Amino acid sequence: MDRSALTEWAAAISTVDQTILDAPATSLPIPAPEDTRGSAEADIAAAAGADALAEIWAPQIVENPFAVVFDVVELFRQLRGDIYGNLPRAGDEVEFAVGLVARMRDFHLEQLAFASAGNAILRRLWRALDDGDTSTVANADLSTARERVARALGLAPDPNASGFWLPPTRWHPPRTAADVLDAVGPSVTPHELPLTDSQAVAKRSNEKVPGEPTGGRRGMVLGRDMYVCPFKLVSFKNRAGKITYVYSGPAFRGRVDPVSFATRHAAEIGLPGGTDLFQRCVRVATQIAGNEGFLDACRSADRGLISTGMQQWSMHNNNEMTVLLHRFQDRAWDHYDLFFGMWGSADASCWRTRSPTHRPRSTPPGR
Repeated sequence: MDRSALTEWAAAISTVDQTILDAPATSLPIPAPEDTRGSAEADIAAAAGADALAEIWAPQIVENPFAVVFDVVELFRQLRGDIYGNLPRAGDEVEFAVGLVARMRDFHLEQLAFASAGNAILRRLWRALDDGDTSTVANADLSTARERVARALGLAPDPNASGFWLPPTRWHPPRTAADVLDAVGPSVTPHELPLTDSQAVAKRSNEKVPGEPTGGRRGMVLGRDMYVCPFKLVSFKNRAGKITYVYSGPAFRGRVDPVSFATRHAAEIGLPGGTDLFQRCVRVATQIAGNEGFLDACRSADRGLISTGMQQWSMHNNNEMTVLLHRFQDRAWDHYDLFFGMWGSADASCWRTRSPTHRPRSTPPGR
């Protein structure tokens, strides 16, 4: 970039209708999973190979990672093949990752790491480079790509292997007060796009998504303008009728009806051909939603710390939301990392023991 190029650009911009620059950006849509999967399948089929696919997607990632984050994660999911069972394609995953990194400058990678959607893409890149099928790429290209992505994410060097880094999902929680500063994790913190105070207020009735209350607050999630919930005060009384606890926080019943969802996604859930017991369980789970909440219900105005979903899975014990998150992490590690892992949340099983010195704890310590 030089002075003449900037002058040429300025001349071109001066002819553009300035009202376009003043108009607010259109909100990014929340894509339907089936559409994202179908689009990725079509893109992979149309490309001449994994490197050609990288040539198409690298500019789009740099231009606006928020717009393409779900598409890129789905492309990696299909190229890796283990989730969908297409393992012969697994070598394409690393070739795609190396091709993307090779087409970006270091400042591109650093800029991506700063934003939530870009950071999520780099974390998925790292997973491919770190434990994918490397048989289709040269060792030198692989090493270069690893080093550049590791530095952009701020990964900690592996103390046991020179030239290697600890993955972004690797956390070492402090065990005592003395080592509280020794927790290891990525040094670069991802950021969401901020909302102004006026933008954070729930939209008017003619602007909001059907099913959203008119009151409450909004927030940004991977660049999407999301309704959070109304805030409530909830009090609990003892047997004598006196108020003993008062909780304040978000409380939203949700918009996604489990009954309709189960009907639309019966095949994915496994209802056709499922056992009689399984079908009865699904029927019970969906029927209680009217009292418990919808699939996207959220509540923290409660002694359960935070509860979500159609059965109010809560965090105040070790057999509800923690189990749900552990299962999510096991079944869809890439999607788990997108929504939870990037923010330092990693679920780990803690078993009971009779040893008085054992103190089970969750991993990681949080951020």
